[in-house]
Amino acid sequence: MHRTASTSLTIADILSVATPSDLRMLGHFNVLKTSLSALLGLTIAPRSWQTLYRFVGDLQAVIQSDPSISSPGPHPVSEAARAKLSTVLMSVTSVRIPAADPEAALSHAVATLVAAARDPAALYQATRTRNFHHSSRLEGIDMRKSKPAETLQTVLNRYRKR
Repeated sequence: MHRTASTSLTIADILSVATPSDLRMLGHFNVLKTSLSALLGLTIAPRSWQTLYRFVGDLQAVIQSDPSISSPGPHPVSEAARAKLSTVLMSVTSVRIPAADPEAALSHAVATLVAAARDPAALYQATRTRNFHHSSRLEGIDMRKSKPAETLQTVLNRYRKR
């Protein structure tokens, strides 16, 4: 699913990627970087796809490791989880914080990430996809196996044989 400029990108979309190629499918590097910066209210500074994916992977790891972040409900996020998210956001290769009020900017970014992790629509989509994979597996279809990308030559050879 390649997004166009008219489609708005959300943090839940970015946090749902599983591989670097999934991240690349969201759009061009600079557009993705500026969108993420605007959503977080911080200037992120990765210079490559690998650095950006590592940053997203670190965020995913923190969100998945602490149940107080991803569990829906009005209860507050633990201070340890806030500290972990702040550490990931403050990593030297990832983020530059505006000089005006760094604590408020960091607090806003953490709140945005927590809201995205608790988003009911994203949780529903993840549950729906997981259930679809499980029900397909019961029928003997393994949806998790990735098909190797076909080259143009293999497609041409297949149709030439017909």
